Amino acid sequence: MRRYIVRKLTTHRSSPRIYLDIRSLADAGFRPGQGYRRTLDVGRKSLTLTVEPDGPFVVSRKSRGTEHIPVIDINSSKDLCVFEGQEAVRVVIMEREIHI
Repeated sequence: MRRYIVRKLTTHRSSPRIYLDIRSLADAGFRPGQGYRRTLDVGRKSLTLTVEPDGPFVVSRKSRGTEHIPVIDINSSKDLCVFEGQEAVRVVIMEREIHI
């Protein structure tokens, strides 16, 4: 499974923000309550999210009717510094990994 999407890089409380809330996250293993890790690669200007049961971050959720949609909300200057000056980013959703 591989899916490509483009998301705007917005600002929330003076920090850059990427907000992902699509069903494809669950198909890739990022289900509500699941732990994950963020790995920043400054040289490649990328951020990789990897499913890890004991990861330091947790996938949130929001409800649409009776369905729960996974939500990943990254609002960190430290993690998103490599995207400074960009208006949008490409997000590649793969099995147990997300590349931004």
